Amino acid sequence: VCSLAGGDFPDFAEKNSRRFNDPKWNLRFQELCAFRKVHGHCFVPHDYPPNPFLARWVKRQRRQYKLMVEGKHSAISNERITLLDDVGFVWDSHEVVWRTRFYQLCQYKSRHGTCQVPTKYLADPALATWVKCQRRQYKLFWEGKSHGLTVDRIKELERIGFVWEVRPSNNVIQNDDSDFLMILETLKKMAA
Repeated sequence: VCSLAGGDFPDFAEKNSRRFNDPKWNLRFQELCAFRKVHGHCFVPHDYPPNPFLARWVKRQRRQYKLMVEGKHSAISNERITLLDDVGFVWDSHEVVWRTRFYQLCQYKSRHGTCQVPTKYLADPALATWVKCQRRQYKLFWEGKSHGLTVDRIKELERIGFVWEVRPSNNVIQNDDSDFLMILETLKKMAA
């Protein structure tokens, strides 16, 4: 459930690196493929001390892609987009941040047996803040207010046993299929 990427993937770096005349782009692409082999995904953190050049390159690819989508001059080619897509590159940086934190939560659960990260978790305060934010977004969802959770994200958190309500209240939100079905119905009504 906590896996971000499944299965093996071909060595795109070796297979495709000769297609371009830009050795620096090829080098970073090979580093991205190596990162994926080690981590099982392409979610290179914005601040990645082991290789800050790769982190900046990934950010630059996203910026060039955004420019292209907006119809502005961009240095990225369709061939490079295809190569990046083929290795599981994620173009939305917000999705990368969410996926990275979700993966960290999965690791936390495997170590501690629960998704209830303490509010003042000194080992990873950013994870504690993210968990609190997910609960806040879920509460906003239930109140019918603007929120940043998608049904897929709610479902993923539910699958790993995420606890939405940590303090007792009259409106305790349970983690079961009936709640998920109510969420789907509510979203369908909102979309209509």
